[in-house]
Amino acid sequence: MIDNAIEASDDNGIIELISEVNEERNKFSLKIKNGCTEMPDIGKIFVPFYTNKVSGTGLGLSISRNIVEQHYGEIILSLAQENQIEFTIILPILRS
Repeated sequence: MIDNAIEASDDNGIIELISEVNEERNKFSLKIKNGCTEMPDIGKIFVPFYTNKVSGTGLGLSISRNIVEQHYGEIILSLAQENQIEFTIILPILRS
């Protein structure tokens, strides 16, 4: 997902990563935020084979979401600001 954020970034190329542990809810979250040169169709962003890039298969975000869900997590997509997308990956903290 970080590679995807870098490829989709605008000219300043800043990728912001924010991690957080919520002990009360037993959750870990990672936010990946980037500026975009061209906003994707938000409704299709997780659809397999959808891409707005010149090259690529359009499978990266679909596969990423599948992997996160297989680990009992979720990915939340939001628009942080104009031309800025934020993905939040939330995973349970597993204790032994």
